[in-house]
Amino acid sequence: ADGVRDDIALHIEKTYSDPVQWRAAMQVARAYQNQLLVNISDHVALQGASDQMMRAIACVDGHAFSGPSNRREANRVFDELEAMTANTKERLQAYLAYNKARSGSVSVRAEGEVCD
Repeated sequence: ADGVRDDIALHIEKTYSDPVQWRAAMQVARAYQNQLLVNISDHVALQGASDQMMRAIACVDGHAFSGPSNRREANRVFDELEAMTANTKERLQAYLAYNKARSGSVSVRAEGEVCD
């Protein structure tokens, strides 16, 4: 009911004990999951999925894992959760379809209240 697959939520729970980092990782996982499920024929929904990820990126970079010492950890959040989200042929195809549908579009870094 939280928008994150149970296996991914369990991984996040085991990996991130800091509440701020846990919430940021869950936000990233929700954004990736939404990219798999979004209607790629709906340009408004595609933009919404992109905006959701841009908020998650800003939350991770600016709040949960900010600072040069956390850069590697922030990158790991995205790499691991992307790989876990697209871990079957069907999920990978949906993720690739989302990216193809967004190809050539512009995303703007989110500002203001970016963390869920």
